[in-house]
Amino acid sequence: MTHVCQYKMTPLELRRAIRARHRHAYAWHWRLAHVVIGLLLVIGCGVSMVRIVEIGYTEVATPMFFTMYGLFFLLGLILLFYKQVSVVVQLMSARKSGLFEKEFKYETSMDGVASEAFGTDITLAWRTFRTSGVERHGIILILPGGAFHWLPKSGFENEAAWEETAEIARKRLPKSDVDLIN
Repeated sequence: MTHVCQYKMTPLELRRAIRARHRHAYAWHWRLAHVVIGLLLVIGCGVSMVRIVEIGYTEVATPMFFTMYGLFFLLGLILLFYKQVSVVVQLMSARKSGLFEKEFKYETSMDGVASEAFGTDITLAWRTFRTSGVERHGIILILPGGAFHWLPKSGFENEAAWEETAEIARKRLPKSDVDLIN
C-alpha cells in the first residue's frame, strides 16, 4: 500500500509547512517564553524611552540610554512576533533560492517515506523523523538536523490515500507536544 504525494511548492504551502514546523519543533513553553520576554522588553523599554523624552536630554549618558532602550525595544518586538518574522524570512529566502514552483514527490508506505528530496534512494523509516505530526492541511516531517519536509493533503491522489497515509503517520511518527488535529 504505497501512496504518492506530488505537488508544486507554492507560498501558501510553504507558509502552512513553516507554521506546522513551529507548532511541532518548538515546545509550547519556549513559544510562551518568547511572548512573555518580548512583552516585558517592549513594555519596560517603551516606558523608559517615554520617561527619558519627558525628562529631556540633560545628562551626557541620556542619548546612550535612549539608544540602548530602543535596541531592547526592537529585540522585544522580534521576540514577541518571532513566528511571524520567521515565516516572512523563510518565504523571502525561498523566493530568492527558487523553491517556489519546484516539484516535490514523496512515496509513503508502511515502512516509511521515500523521496528524491532526501538525496538518496532509500526509504526513511517513520521513526527517523525527530518530531513530526499530522496537521489539517498535511504531514510535517522534521529530521534531527532541523530540516523538514511537507506532505500536503492536496498533493495526494485522492481523499482515501490521504486518510490512509495520515493514519499510518499518526501511528508511526514520534509524537510532539501539540494537539495533532490543529
